[in-house]
Amino acid sequence: MKKIIIVDNEPDMEYLFSKKFRKEIRSGSLKFIFLSQQLKHSHTWIVKKMMP
Repeated sequence: MKKIIIVDNEPDMEYLFSKKFRKEIRSGSLKFIFLSQQLKHSHTWIVKKMMP
């Protein structure tokens, strides 16, 4: 499974990505993690957690 993090302040981005990749999401080959701009202060923590 591939995990993709999307950071955007547009509320409709989650809907658009979910519709475009619905088959891949249902099959389990893709997982999207959506972060809004409210988490901008936590970006350092997120990057450190994602790094091997």
